[in-house]
Amino acid sequence: MFISEEPMNEANCVSYATATMKSSYLVMNADEHFYHFCGKVTGINFADYIYSEDFNEFDEASKSLEVGERKRLFIRVINKLGDVYWADILIYNDGTVIEGEVARSIVMYPLTALERRYIHAIDNLNKYRMILSLHRDYLFDYDASTGIFSVFFYRGNQSIAFIKCSLDDFRDEIMKHYTDDKEKEEFVVFYNYLLHEKNRFSCNVKLPTDSNFSDICLFKAEGVVSYTVNGGTITAGMLQSIEVRDENAIPYYLTKEAIDPATGLMNKRAAKEYSESILGYGDNQSHYMVVFDVDNFKDINDNYGHLFGDEVLSKVAEIMDRNLNGRGIVGRFGGDEFYIFTSKFKSEEDLRTLLTTIRRDVKYAFNKIKDDLHVTLSVGVSMYPKDGTTYDALFEKADKCLYIAKNRGRNRFIIYDEAKHGAISTDESRNHTSINPVEHAEDLATYLSELTLSLYPNNQQDVTGILDDVIKKIRLDGVRVYSTKSEEPLYMVGEYKKQPDIFELLDNKVFMSCFNRNHVLMIGNTTTVEGYNKKSYNSLMECNIMAMLCFYFDKPEGERIFFFYDVFNHTNRWNESDKNYLLIISRLLFNMFMNYSDTKDN
Repeated sequence: MFISEEPMNEANCVSYATATMKSSYLVMNADEHFYHFCGKVTGINFADYIYSEDFNEFDEASKSLEVGERKRLFIRVINKLGDVYWADILIYNDGTVIEGEVARSIVMYPLTALERRYIHAIDNLNKYRMILSLHRDYLFDYDASTGIFSVFFYRGNQSIAFIKCSLDDFRDEIMKHYTDDKEKEEFVVFYNYLLHEKNRFSCNVKLPTDSNFSDICLFKAEGVVSYTVNGGTITAGMLQSIEVRDENAIPYYLTKEAIDPATGLMNKRAAKEYSESILGYGDNQSHYMVVFDVDNFKDINDNYGHLFGDEVLSKVAEIMDRNLNGRGIVGRFGGDEFYIFTSKFKSEEDLRTLLTTIRRDVKYAFNKIKDDLHVTLSVGVSMYPKDGTTYDALFEKADKCLYIAKNRGRNRFIIYDEAKHGAISTDESRNHTSINPVEHAEDLATYLSELTLSLYPNNQQDVTGILDDVIKKIRLDGVRVYSTKSEEPLYMVGEYKKQPDIFELLDNKVFMSCFNRNHVLMIGNTTTVEGYNKKSYNSLMECNIMAMLCFYFDKPEGERIFFFYDVFNHTNRWNESDKNYLLIISRLLFNMFMNYSDTKDN
């Protein structure tokens, strides 16, 4: 359905309106937003405000409603200025009878106005967050509908809630930390103000300044009650310290020095100390630690200049902060390294959605700026308490996953799984695999020479072991080797979900014509395979194979050997150096096959 992109006239920007009307659509009662939309308060027939082509749809839906039923539809409406806009209309029949006629009620949401109000609300939210970030004061809120009490603060546009639990649980815990009856009495006054929805209040109360209740401070609490649309209440307010306190007692992450000046995020020390304070609480809630690197950031600086590199870092920081949206903290660890710590995701799948969104937003943020620039992120993730209970234990595992992501081709996230990624040993280092392009090429050349020497004397090696090494060296996800004389792969090394079915593809003359004169074919995105063979394409998608580097070699007797080097879950731009090394490795292995009729390992 086409929705007009024309902006709504400011003079009639109504985002929500309600009305009750007779079966003849004569309006009997409405809110002021509806009257504003219509431009009058009496003699309103709603049928006059429905676009003529959409009236029958509305009329049929309205007349077919039984008592207790409701229907929703998108139709065009006409405002008092004669402008036509799409609206989300909810019609319901609650059994009301007016002057002998069954009444209908509507709730109307003009879509263009909703969009404008939403953008305006987000702008205001960010503005007030930044204002609150300038102050050291703490904030609190109590949601009467859920019973949840929170104490939080803002730093660098980030909401950090170090207390978030039921009000009664908080009361039971804080009472253990008071040293005299006066402190308990003051808290009871504050507690009752929240519980009984006191509209405006001011009192003194001692509350913690961290999740461990290790530091209790006397605050002046000022609060006010607001009412939500569904009739619930939120009590919110500010906590201003009224004690003369030692500045050293204030957590570092609460100070202005804790903010990275280039990005507005927490710096490394602040992010670490905040994370440690949350982990020190020792709860059973899931906390996720996420570490990021901007891929090939040195190349961005070298090719486009350091000023543009700074712009990239600032934009990446903004994208992370915007998408996390107060559900944790974002930090910059220096250079092109970023960090997220969050407790606000119910499942790993929700976290995956966040990381996918961040990576895509970063990827497309610079497409319109420079055509040849591709900014991507490598990401590693660990989870409390499954992967560890301390900051260092979690960081080691997240950091290992980050470098697995880099070694597998970058532009992906890896969530730690000990069964897949192995335990962390004390002698492991971030530099266990070279990321520098020159050193990477030197490593491959060394490996290639060693492989050549090992194959030359006896021509009989553990092929599976060699292919497993190739996966690690070239940052691949899997390797498959096929023969036209076998219905099964000769070798398949990697964490494949299932065996891809591509034999029909290998018989396709058009597909085979795509190989160059050296029998090499680079497929950066396997969606291109769909045009050659739909069945093979579907099989590749089921296995998450998104990119392939393909070679083939012919034996004199007519047998053809294929090598497929695969990348999972993301497209890939093949490096010429890596392609050439893989071509040589494939040729060496093929020569070994030529000399031995039994190509399977014993």
